[in-house]
Amino acid sequence: MYKTNNKACNFNDNVFNVVNPVRYDDLNKISVSKLTSHNIIWCQRFSSEKRPLDAIEIFNRVHKKVPTAKLFMLGKGTTSEIYNQIKRKLAEYKIEEDVILFGYQKDVQMFYELCSVFLMTSEYEGFPLSLLEGMSAGIPTVTYNLPYLTMLEANKGIVSVPPQNFDAAANAVVELLTNDEYRIRMGKEAREQVVETLSFDYESEWTKILSSLEINTLMPHKISTMWKTLFSHYNYGVVKNNNEINAVKKKNKELEEKLKQFNEKDLLNAEELSLQLLDEQKLNNETKLKCEQLKQEMDKKKREIEDLKNTLKKKNEECADLRVSWEKSDNIITETRKSFSYKLAMFITWLPRQIRRIFNKK
Repeated sequence: MYKTNNKACNFNDNVFNVVNPVRYDDLNKISVSKLTSHNIIWCQRFSSEKRPLDAIEIFNRVHKKVPTAKLFMLGKGTTSEIYNQIKRKLAEYKIEEDVILFGYQKDVQMFYELCSVFLMTSEYEGFPLSLLEGMSAGIPTVTYNLPYLTMLEANKGIVSVPPQNFDAAANAVVELLTNDEYRIRMGKEAREQVVETLSFDYESEWTKILSSLEINTLMPHKISTMWKTLFSHYNYGVVKNNNEINAVKKKNKELEEKLKQFNEKDLLNAEELSLQLLDEQKLNNETKLKCEQLKQEMDKKKREIEDLKNTLKKKNEECADLRVSWEKSDNIITETRKSFSYKLAMFITWLPRQIRRIFNKK
């Protein structure tokens, strides 16, 4: 924790930095990896900001130097397109058997115990819980350099490389896999870093901060600027989500209209008619050929109907995901309005706002 002296980047003079409040009550019960395998674990959400394709690029380089290496990828995908891109890359590099996509797993501890290196390729992070989980299992980490993360400041049990420098990341992983002494030392440091993080006295530090507050130094105009900035960004996100939802709804409506153009009853009647015609012994070759063409066309229409149904189902699922994301964002702003800092800001700026209203009326 520290009180920053860089006033240019603050909204007031009382700005403190406090590490995230996390608790592992059963830390001693978490088994530590033996670090004897050549398994690498990537455990994050399959989304663009987590850069799962970067993990494939890095592992491809690692596998060329350590052929026994395996990559375990755990997490839920936001879209099927990311999975398809990963599978195409695995086929291109011929490493399908060496990269295992486990999907979402509720219990990830057993996977950490089987691995020797944790790989993190995020473009940015708030507080990566998966990093804490990996370090709790005594696994050294190779990650892109994210200097603002508290857990990376001590640089214990962690190797940081420039973002998207695949060669540097691969070399760091190879060094950990092939140097037993180095890997064991880094794993021990990772575990020690978690213990140090969890021993932080949050209650004492927060009591100290709140006790030192001086109301007259909060600078109301800067607090007002802070909230305006916060709400403008929130509004931008809400508008963006609404636009995406409306676009999906519009696409779904178009698909529904197309679907209505195919009358399944008429297609079934056509199929029955074609079968009756085929059963007639007096049909000539020309009539039989027309019946076969009609049957093929009917099969084609059926496949188109199934494709449209699948597309509609997929779009509805995407719409539901967007709605959930919007509701989460709405809950965040609702909780913010209930927070002490918001109410304090509104109280402090009440008098300046009243004075401004009086002058505006004049």
